[in-house]
Amino acid sequence: GGYTLPSDLSTVMYVELVSPDGKVAKRELIKIEEGRGQGTLTFEDVDKSTGTYQLRAYTKWGLNFGESYAFKKPIQILNPDGSTGIASKSEEFDLQFFPESGHLVNELSTTLAFKSIGEDGLGHNIEGTIYSENGQPVTDFS
Repeated sequence: GGYTLPSDLSTVMYVELVSPDGKVAKRELIKIEEGRGQGTLTFEDVDKSTGTYQLRAYTKWGLNFGESYAFKKPIQILNPDGSTGIASKSEEFDLQFFPESGHLVNELSTTLAFKSIGEDGLGHNIEGTIYSENGQPVTDFS
């Protein structure tokens, strides 16, 4: 869409995980206040198989202007059986990404910062890899 500023015209954002065959595998409703909302989309109860899924977010109001107003991002799900070859710790982390401009805009490159907060409320050092929609490594981060 042409406008990327927050709006108070919608109070609910729909966030969906769309399977490779085009079916909505998971949908969450996020409350919007003053043009902003936050929430969590978990995948434990989703019947997953390896493939390229799409993360889609939209408001009913935004769809009045066409499908291009919906946020869409392809994501690759690998190893659906849970085996990653990496030993996991029992501690959970809150991983947050922050676009340099304050907004992620579809099809525009941006610089992202991130922070990882552990269950103890403190920052933790982490490292990982970002993959393209084709499953190719794009960049490492730490």
